Amino acid sequence: MRPHQDWVSPAADDKSWFAPYAAGIAGRLRIVYYPVLTLSPWLWNKHLVTALEPGVRFRARLIDPRSGAETDLGDVNGDARGEWRVPCPPVSHDWLLVMEARA
Repeated sequence: MRPHQDWVSPAADDKSWFAPYAAGIAGRLRIVYYPVLTLSPWLWNKHLVTALEPGVRFRARLIDPRSGAETDLGDVNGDARGEWRVPCPPVSHDWLLVMEARA
């Protein structure tokens, strides 16, 4: 697994520590950490997973790191630009987005 800040928008960087962090294995697995302070932009529907591979379908789920509870988001794939808009989580705190490629 490798860091891939190019797979998420907005993305954390040297000036924006509280934005999402992404890592994964191309075509197989994507994991995005959303710190609680990133939730305000979620209200405006701005969080994207980017650079999704054409023809790859992923099972997506949100994981609550406090309880381990999962919220199934179903199967997703990128649009014509290879992007997928992340839905708003059920409550406001840190979240993990896990996307696993379907066979």
